[in-house]
Amino acid sequence: MRMRHVTDRGDLPEQHRPILDEIVQTRGHLPKPFALLLNHPELAERVAGLGSFVRYESSLPDRVREIAILTSATENKCAYARDRHEIHARNAGVPEDTINAILEDREPLHAGDRLIVSFGRETLRKHAVGDSLFENVKERLGPAGVLELTGTIGYYALLAVILNTFDSPRD
Repeated sequence: MRMRHVTDRGDLPEQHRPILDEIVQTRGHLPKPFALLLNHPELAERVAGLGSFVRYESSLPDRVREIAILTSATENKCAYARDRHEIHARNAGVPEDTINAILEDREPLHAGDRLIVSFGRETLRKHAVGDSLFENVKERLGPAGVLELTGTIGYYALLAVILNTFDSPRD
């Protein structure tokens, strides 16, 4: 561990304790990325706000959101997020074939799932998305949906960078 995990209200100055409380209230517990981020409470608060939107307020269907998250976690080699969202994906009705295809870097059989996985992979591998793929996703999800999908992929890439940098040295 490269940095302490802030896991108790007493670890924070009084004025920052409501940030921890809000994170726990919205998520039901204190997830590992936020135990790290709380070393910088203002950053933790801002990241948590985006995360609350992505996870709990997004208009994306649960299945689409969990495929995007699992794809981002896998592409970014973030075991913590990958393991947790593999479970969430199953609970959202994502078929085992799609989950295994993401984890094994294969194409899912279901065309709708393949579209979301391809969008995530292209975003993270090429740092851009081709016109045809973009238009197909926009047609399926609408303009707001494609923005939310992109934001979800990016949010989980951010969490992966934080976890991989501060908690999992790769020497």
